[in-house]
Amino acid sequence: MKKIIYVLLFLLPINGAFAMGNKPADEKKEFRFEDYENAEEAEAALLKLHPIGSSIDSIKSTLENAGAECNFISKDKIIDKIDKEEDYLFCSYNKPFLIFLYEWRIIIYPSFRDKEKIKGIKVHKFFHTI
Repeated sequence: MKKIIYVLLFLLPINGAFAMGNKPADEKKEFRFEDYENAEEAEAALLKLHPIGSSIDSIKSTLENAGAECNFISKDKIIDKIDKEEDYLFCSYNKPFLIFLYEWRIIIYPSFRDKEKIKGIKVHKFFHTI
């Protein structure tokens, strides 16, 4: 009987450690592009982690930690027609798969009142052949 109790006491902490490592993506504090099937899911997850009004530097760090490259784009230097009305943070993440490439583009718009705060987020996902 004592052996069974010792075995159970030994296995309980191990089981708890495995259970803690298997949290769903939305309960984690990190963001991984691979956890999302489409742009809408990724956008919702980013907004959950970084709601409107939160720091742009914080979401920039989150995306860079996920492997994205981020740059602030000035409206004076915009060549294409993504958005010519305001400055924004542009992040991109590329994930090759065999002869294909998944490309994520994230645009974070700053607030008019406080350029350090998030006004909006837009996520796009593209699929290319290499």
